[in-house]
Amino acid sequence: MKKIMSPVVLELEIEVLEPQHVEQNNSFSTNPDYKQCRTCRVYKHRMDDYYYHGVSKKTTYLDCRSCCNNREKNRRKGERQGELETSGGSERVHNKVGVWIDEYQKEQTSMVMKALGYTYSDECGHFLKPGVKEYVNGKLVFPKVKKKLVYTSSTNWNEEHRREIIELYSSSKDWTYKRIAIKYGVSTASIQKLVNKIKNEKESN
Repeated sequence: MKKIMSPVVLELEIEVLEPQHVEQNNSFSTNPDYKQCRTCRVYKHRMDDYYYHGVSKKTTYLDCRSCCNNREKNRRKGERQGELETSGGSERVHNKVGVWIDEYQKEQTSMVMKALGYTYSDECGHFLKPGVKEYVNGKLVFPKVKKKLVYTSSTNWNEEHRREIIELYSSSKDWTYKRIAIKYGVSTASIQKLVNKIKNEKESN
């Protein structure tokens, strides 16, 4: 029968080493390449973490880049909020009446229109004013707006119009076909056709 040997346990003596104090030479206050930020109070490298003053680039800002950016971001955010609350709301304007970008735009637009005598109608989605802009039988009506009489090329010009156009055209070179057409609300070709027609009538006579 084989004899079973028990394992031998070796006793090890563990020497505990006490941590030694290491002096760290990290005093940035005396290092000319570092500067303490006025806001976050952290020492940062002048070249990498600060903006330069002026063109000479000899001096830096009192605040580091990160703090400068955060301050500018907060300033713009505050100005933007002020614009929304006091300057008519969002700069974007919908091309559809009654659709608003934000509550400030709706509120301040309503204030201006109310001061002009208009009231908003939920029925048609427009600002209405009696005698100026009305909603009648499902249509917008502008009572004070007179329809402009437009003389097209197919209109039969009377003698008064013909005489007036010829007098304008003959009075000065400033009265061109285009200018006369704008005055009468017709196309340039219509005026030119009328002038040439009258010239041909005179020549034939």
